[in-house]
Amino acid sequence: LKPWSVVERRLRALAEADLVVAIYNPASRSRSEQVVRAQKTLLEHRAPDTVVVVGRDVGRAEESVVVTTLAELDAVARGVPGEARTLRDPVDVGRVADHVVHLAQGHR
Repeated sequence: LKPWSVVERRLRALAEADLVVAIYNPASRSRSEQVVRAQKTLLEHRAPDTVVVVGRDVGRAEESVVVTTLAELDAVARGVPGEARTLRDPVDVGRVADHVVHLAQGHR
């Protein structure tokens, strides 16, 4: 894993450039605070209502996707207490101009 200072510098640069940010393996049993730290770093340059998509078990039968906001990211991305997040649990943070469209089939 990269040192947190490197990750934070890269997150800040991506947020400043208004690029979509994809975070893979965002937390684990031993790294639960990094989601909160990433959220705080991104909020320096993104609005609290920025669209965030949090996946769980992506590519498996148990797959789930939650559409939330950057303000609510820490609670959603940490997952269930005691369950480790995995590489199949990405967090995608949208750009300033991104928005959620509600359709009959769900979020898009």
